[in-house]
Amino acid sequence: MPATGIESRLFQALAALAEELWIAKDRQRALEAILSRNGTDVHAELESFQPDAELLAELDAERQRFIAAVMAPFGEDNESA
Repeated sequence: MPATGIESRLFQALAALAEELWIAKDRQRALEAILSRNGTDVHAELESFQPDAELLAELDAERQRFIAAVMAPFGEDNESA
């Protein structure tokens, strides 16, 4: 049975979410390995880390980009699908 418009859009959103999650996990593991190799206790550092205003703004912009990528299949140009 072929996918309906909403099923297709849900699949596209799920695929975008999975892609974004994998990229983040891949980069995080690589960074943890690099830091560990250089003697940094990543877990302790993360527990006490407090981002500054600049990083918070960057994180907010990335979050907005991420949400837009995941929600793109549901955009106005897809309402007739």
